[in-house]
Amino acid sequence: LHRLIRRQRQMCIRDSMKSQDALKLMHLIRALYVIKNERAKDLRKMKSADSRMLLAARKLLYGEFAAVYNQTFDEVAEEMDAFLSVD
Repeated sequence: LHRLIRRQRQMCIRDSMKSQDALKLMHLIRALYVIKNERAKDLRKMKSADSRMLLAARKLLYGEFAAVYNQTFDEVAEEMDAFLSVD
């Protein structure tokens, strides 16, 4: 059962990434930040697959926002990370 749940989660993440839907990407980034924060409470790092997905989702979404708002990627990343990582 655990393997099936993990596989289903991976498929949902891939679907969100492939769709490039801004709302799905925001939800994905937020969910990965929640995982990151929970693991940090136990003094553990994120799993490498989750970390890679977080970076890829940030790059897609924040890059789009930077282009639309005529800002640098770093400016958008700072604002969005602060917004999405709030507990």
